[in-house]
Amino acid sequence: MQRPLWATMGLLALACSVAQAGEVTVKAAEKLTISGYTQGQAAYRDDLPDSLVNHSAYIKRARVKLAAELTASTSSELEVDFASSRLVKDAVLAIHPGQMFRLHVGQFKRPFSQEELFSSSATPVVDLGRTNQLSTTKLGYSGRSQGFMGLFKSRGGRFEAAAGVFTGSGEADLGVGDKLLARQTDVNNRGKDWVGRLGANLGNNQALHLAANVSSRSVGGSFTDGGGVLHRAETFMAWGADAEFKSGGLLLWAEALSGDNFSGFTDTVAAFSAPTFMGWHVAGNFQKPIGGDHLFSAWQLEGRFEMFDPDLDVSDDGSSLVTGGLSLFLGKNMRWRTNAEWTTYQSSQPETLRLVAELQAKI
Repeated sequence: MQRPLWATMGLLALACSVAQAGEVTVKAAEKLTISGYTQGQAAYRDDLPDSLVNHSAYIKRARVKLAAELTASTSSELEVDFASSRLVKDAVLAIHPGQMFRLHVGQFKRPFSQEELFSSSATPVVDLGRTNQLSTTKLGYSGRSQGFMGLFKSRGGRFEAAAGVFTGSGEADLGVGDKLLARQTDVNNRGKDWVGRLGANLGNNQALHLAANVSSRSVGGSFTDGGGVLHRAETFMAWGADAEFKSGGLLLWAEALSGDNFSGFTDTVAAFSAPTFMGWHVAGNFQKPIGGDHLFSAWQLEGRFEMFDPDLDVSDDGSSLVTGGLSLFLGKNMRWRTNAEWTTYQSSQPETLRLVAELQAKI
């Protein structure tokens, strides 16, 4: 029974030993690192009709990341999510000829918005805010897209900059606002998005980090369809600034974002004027280790406050989001987080409450 197995292994060894130029060899990277994390959540909310179930349990994320050091100056990363309908999250090819400069090509997060650039395993509270939901999910100023980006970091890490050009297609086949209903390919890939970010580390032990960013979105297409209707692409802008402060177990963040809210845009209207959205938030964590041999190794208080207005020209359409909670750590690779989220509205819409508990494990 073992002879076929030994024969197969012998043939593989022989094939590897006689590999010639142009043939595939076994070794492809100098170093390969595998990591990942899984998040399971249980949630309750009070804003659902009586006909719907108001509580749920589900796997929010189940991600695996492969990071390969190909040579001293090249690398590659691939991150997939098995709990997401969009399987590929990051697919990055990187060239880094020196310590200060890197070039990324592929799909990854645009360098816009401190909150969006957090890893989803390391956000201040369990979920991101309402401004992020608009600017990233609906408008696409931030979040993942395909393109290329250059990154610069000064010696000592005091200053950094990032700038990139992106297709605007996000993780899906279509760009936000794209009316052509076609996949992004080399034939129909049209307008490009431009994103830039500057940051600086200040203070003793670089305790304070300040940054500013800007994002330009090309939306729609310029063409005449089969019915003779003229379509026109348009460019929209968003901008923002943020700060991060750390001291011992205390971490504080603040960010403000504003820009064109083109959610009502149609490229068949000759003159379209986008309203301006505005949002800001402050967030904080305070972590303390638990001494001794216990199940829990540390606890963390966490909170976040946000004000959001989707249209500065319209009154009574704003909202606020308050999040507070506690995290308990089971060693360095597992966390149990429980948060409560209160959303209030300037209009007559009733306030909502959401309770969510999350267990996260890293590998």
